[in-house]
Amino acid sequence: PTTEHAYQAQKFVGVNEDDYNAVHTAPTPMVAAIVGRDPNRTIRSDWDRVKEDVMRFVVLHKFTQHSHLTKQLLETGSRPIIEFSKTDQFWGRNKENNGLNRLGAILMEVREVLREDAIHSIKTNSEMEGCADCQLAARPACRIHLNLLGTKPSDLYLVSLSF
Repeated sequence: PTTEHAYQAQKFVGVNEDDYNAVHTAPTPMVAAIVGRDPNRTIRSDWDRVKEDVMRFVVLHKFTQHSHLTKQLLETGSRPIIEFSKTDQFWGRNKENNGLNRLGAILMEVREVLREDAIHSIKTNSEMEGCADCQLAARPACRIHLNLLGTKPSDLYLVSLSF
């Protein structure tokens, strides 16, 4: 499944397993979106409160699972990211610059977290160069460096989400 599948399916968690499965097994992202947006289906009552955290979660996972996408996102530097949408003024903006652009904002947040992860990785690798246990094993092997690996900024970012 895609990020669209994951996002739309979360609307039905704890409400309707059949609707969750219908989204999760949809043949394409477009079908998943259509099923997830169907006004005749009942979504979870806290959806408006959690939908941005759900989007953060699925977007972060998309970019951490696909290194070529991570590279593309990081290559945007610190430029603003705008989700263009003719119809969705919550997640995007239209050509008149109307809209909240929440997806663009989340992509910029995720970009920062991934940048911090990259810096963390470089620092951890640099610190391991001076550690005999880690050098001997050619990987994080001592308690200090194993603990460092489990506390990347993206791990903390995920813990802070509430859905």
